[in-house]
Amino acid sequence: MSITVKVEHKPKYIYLKCDGIFKLRDSLDVFDQAFALASKDVPTAILIDGRKVGASPSISERFKIIEGLGNRWLYNRKPIVMAVIGNEPPIDSKRFVDIVATNRGFSSFSGFTDFDEAVSWLESELKKKNER
Repeated sequence: MSITVKVEHKPKYIYLKCDGIFKLRDSLDVFDQAFALASKDVPTAILIDGRKVGASPSISERFKIIEGLGNRWLYNRKPIVMAVIGNEPPIDSKRFVDIVATNRGFSSFSGFTDFDEAVSWLESELKKKNER
């Protein structure tokens, strides 16, 4: 696998810190790992940090990654709130990854370039899920 993942269980979220070189299949494997860590019954917040993953995916690869994420969410149906931190690109100000995820039914997902912003969003979204 060209992307290595270090998992840390933080008080309010599970943190997956990724490092390596981008490959589509490996990116999808990271999402599989994230879903495997999530609870089936209790809302889980997951933060995937891809800022140290080298090589930038093309727009079509970004679409395939997020399409794959949406498909995994539909298959697993776990109460997950997920944020991905990355560089521009693949994360962009037009929120391409967010739009694709939402169109695939996974509205509890967002992409960020700022760590603190991602954590704040995760905590807010997790609180909303726990209030339901």
